[in-house]
Amino acid sequence: MVFTAVYIITFSVPSVGARKSEMAKDRIFRVSCILAVMFLSINSIVYSSQDVDQCSIGPDIQPCIPGRTECPHGKNCWPELYGTSGEKALAVIKRENPMVQAFIVKKGTAVILNYCCDRVWVWVDDSGVVDRVPTIG
Repeated sequence: MVFTAVYIITFSVPSVGARKSEMAKDRIFRVSCILAVMFLSINSIVYSSQDVDQCSIGPDIQPCIPGRTECPHGKNCWPELYGTSGEKALAVIKRENPMVQAFIVKKGTAVILNYCCDRVWVWVDDSGVVDRVPTIG
């Protein structure tokens, strides 16, 4: 949407002279780029705050580990691990809540979509850094 506006604004500048027109296009493009960066920054702040809100779970969640009849108690969300290494995050999760199973999953990998109260997906990027807040599910 931002880039569509940039295109329309950039190419609708009236021709009052080649030099002035090019300067106006350049100025509009620079301002549009700044606005796009600001928009993306705001979106990333909103999405990261939504990840933190996922720490609460509903009462209707079931365990997936065979033989378990209820969800384990203890910590269920680790926002402080965002941006750390996946291996370190895995160790912290196992230490802080040994009743859950944690798995490192590379970004873009397909996983089973059921929601389990005793499983944590630790999503990492190509360099092995956690890029989502680890949460049970």
